[in-house]
Amino acid sequence: MKKYIFSLMLCLTPVIANAQMTDTLGALAIDGMMDRDEYQKIGQMQNALDKVRFQQDLSELITETQISALNGYFDKSNVNFNGLNGVDWNVVSVATGQYYIELENLDNSTCFTTKNTQWGTHHIDVNDGGDCDKGSNNVKLYF
Repeated sequence: MKKYIFSLMLCLTPVIANAQMTDTLGALAIDGMMDRDEYQKIGQMQNALDKVRFQQDLSELITETQISALNGYFDKSNVNFNGLNGVDWNVVSVATGQYYIELENLDNSTCFTTKNTQWGTHHIDVNDGGDCDKGSNNVKLYF
């Protein structure tokens, strides 16, 4: 009788272990899906934060250039500005009291945000008369 019970126990052990393994793998798969969704949400929040930081930095650059241009002539060396990570910028004097801020290497969404935000400009030129669709866009803000 002990042999039969022992044999029965040996036969059922792999079935129980297999069911536990399946449950464990299922739980890991669900955890993995939840982690992926969380990472996507974190990425979206980081993109939104980067966009807000860009707008703040650009506002600071505009303010700095307006203060520097109060004497009627503008020179980039007068601006004490370190923002706009990953974006090349320049300020070019056009005439007495008139200048533009040139932003290079903007992605499409940042270009679109820059183009559609009121910065107190006379006009905004995107890609020399184009639109924000190049992937690496150039925007000129005329003051």
